[in-house]
Order: sequence, then C-alpha cells, then structure tokens
Amino acid sequence: MSPDRGPWSLELFVANLTNTRYVRDLGQGSLSFGLPSYVAAPPRTFGATYTLRNMPGA
Repeated sequence: MSPDRGPWSLELFVANLTNTRYVRDLGQGSLSFGLPSYVAAPPRTFGATYTLRNMPGA
C-alpha cells in the first residue's frame, strides 16, 4: 500500500546554475584531420514539469 498523494505535482530543475564554461570531454575523434576534439559543457538550462493525475472516484 502506498501513501495517499495529491492529484498534481510540480518539479523544477536547473543544470549548470552558475553558467560556468568548461570542457566536458576531450577526445581524439578528429585526429585524422590533425585536430583534437572536445565537447564544451552545456549552458545554464532550467525548466519545470507539471503532472496532473486522474483521481479514482473523481
């Protein structure tokens, strides 16, 4: 048995809150061209998720 829950929920998220610039990954993917490869970190990202559930008997 699970506890009773409300009919809605709200989730907030943020990634890279300070918008810091850094290298996320270094690689050798383009060595055939004589250049190293790198992947920059994603910029600040934020969002929200709202969920509305059907309540039984409503």
